[in-house]
Amino acid sequence: MLEGIFAVSVIVCALLIARRQNRMIGAFIVLFAAYYYIGWLFANNMTPWQLNYYSLAVSALLVGVLMANLLVHYRRSLAPQSKPNDKAFAAELQATLKQPANFYLKLIVLSLYAIGVLAYVALIALYGVPVLNIGDRSAVPGYFTYIIGVIWVLYPYLYVTLERRHVLPATALTFFILLTMGYRTPLVITILCFIFLNLKYQRFVISRRMKILGVLLLFAVASLYPLIRFQEDPQALITLLGNLDLPPELFLLAPFILVFAEGSSVILGIHQMLPSIGPQYGAFTLSGFATVLPGEQIHSRTLLSYWLGRTNWQESSTTSSLLGQFLIEFGYWGSIVCCLLLGFFMALGSQRYFESTDRMKDLPFVLVFGLLTIGIHTGVLDPLVVYALILYCLVLVADRLGGPLAQFVKARYRA
Repeated sequence: MLEGIFAVSVIVCALLIARRQNRMIGAFIVLFAAYYYIGWLFANNMTPWQLNYYSLAVSALLVGVLMANLLVHYRRSLAPQSKPNDKAFAAELQATLKQPANFYLKLIVLSLYAIGVLAYVALIALYGVPVLNIGDRSAVPGYFTYIIGVIWVLYPYLYVTLERRHVLPATALTFFILLTMGYRTPLVITILCFIFLNLKYQRFVISRRMKILGVLLLFAVASLYPLIRFQEDPQALITLLGNLDLPPELFLLAPFILVFAEGSSVILGIHQMLPSIGPQYGAFTLSGFATVLPGEQIHSRTLLSYWLGRTNWQESSTTSSLLGQFLIEFGYWGSIVCCLLLGFFMALGSQRYFESTDRMKDLPFVLVFGLLTIGIHTGVLDPLVVYALILYCLVLVADRLGGPLAQFVKARYRA
């Protein structure tokens, strides 16, 4: 009874606080709370401990957000004229989009994007359309994933550097490629990046109908794509659906609810096995990143399947969720502190994002925000995270050195 009252109180506070935030952090708060509470509601064998744990985690996230708000308010009180909520800021922001990127930045971004598209064409020619051949996807060499990965990693740069008439075709091509690849994480992150970038730069006027269709597409990808992997083993899907505490009238929503419930079931399993393995203090996350190294490596999600005693764990993986990842790494109270820090830095970063006029500095934060948003369900365990950061460093160097280099070459040519 008390656990329910506490949870309802936290949910109400989360909704009230989310309404007073910018749309990025407001959406993150709602998604974070909804994912864990809905999962607890529909998964089997949930305990009062878990409900209290979710309430504390969401509360810590909200405290972190409020701390960031206080810091921003304090800084504005010292320099009230710095708040960029006027027409001059909007005009300056649009002016940055009209400034052409330097030649070397465009060359690197477009060349890498073209290489990704050519790799996708080669993949189709050699192995067929991945989303239609899920059973054979394991036969595809891993380097294809990384080469094609430049398409979604560099998409935010295409959004802000291309002329407006070229952004829409690039967006459509990117979404088509990622949709047919059969991996939900890159596709969802790209959709989120488009939404976050358009919130600030407003290169496209999106009607309410298009927003509703976009949200439905996002939910469809997040919920239906996991079912693709069960094409060759329908019995496994039936077993998973049987783990839902779902009324018959909501059966059509089962694929969507399954994503939420699976996260809560995994966190319950982590809670039960944590005393035997102890906090990992980063080793669990690093084992996921280490799969890019030579030799045989066990991915974090495969390791989690083994810890949870799931059958055929060598060929399966288990998503930990972001909260489950925190729990494995730092234990119960450490994960609560992580939620507080998450709320603080996400809120502070999103505030700076909406106040910045440097489009190049905005883009890494947009990507990280997208990774953490989808990481609410998947966790942040893929080595693609490191790969993406390396690519962003390369592009940042091209942006910072490309201008002076172009001027130097131009001066030498004139001489």
